[in-house]
Amino acid sequence: MDNDEQLVKYMDEMLFSMLGSYKLVDGWWKSPNKSFDMKPPIEVWMEGEKSREKVKNYVETYCFR
Repeated sequence: MDNDEQLVKYMDEMLFSMLGSYKLVDGWWKSPNKSFDMKPPIEVWMEGEKSREKVKNYVETYCFR
């Protein structure tokens, strides 16, 4: 498993802990998000390393409150 796969798994586990189902996690990745100018997080994620960090920081902020 490479670093990107590990990071996605980490993100999914954080999201699952907040949302309670993998169906909702999948929906979160694909739904427009105000924090990303109404882009789905998966689109932001695919823009590159800096954008991945932005999505990761966003999820961690809510997960570790």
